[in-house]
Amino acid sequence: MAEGEEIEEKVTKVEDVKEAYKLFGKIDYSVTKMKDFLYVYYLNKKEAKRPPRDASIEWCKAELGKVIDEDLQLFLEILKDENYEVKLLIQKSTNCGALIRQKHLYFVPGADKPIGVLDDVIEFIKDSRNQDFEMKLIQQVENTKE
Repeated sequence: MAEGEEIEEKVTKVEDVKEAYKLFGKIDYSVTKMKDFLYVYYLNKKEAKRPPRDASIEWCKAELGKVIDEDLQLFLEILKDENYEVKLLIQKSTNCGALIRQKHLYFVPGADKPIGVLDDVIEFIKDSRNQDFEMKLIQQVENTKE
């Protein structure tokens, strides 16, 4: 690798780390937001630790720091995902039974037809005409605190 390429690579990494810590700063005030991120990270990377329900703010910050150090690109990919909040809602809804997942298809309990695969569910929830469905999911998730 030429010296110029090496310097460019280091600068890119510094910029990525800087961006990661900016994103970290947007969630580090809330143990819930940090646990949510760590849960999504765990879903993306099976060898990661699932965050304990009673995780302290210090534990979460330490784990997030470790993710930034060891898996910077996935950290950025998760938090920069424009559908991060919707995916988190879908995951929490599945955990509490508000949505049912069978293989790659998502169903509303009691419905004959699936909503569809993850992308279909994201689109369905983001559609302003389905705001009542989104509110119902949020309410069910909040009423089933893990």
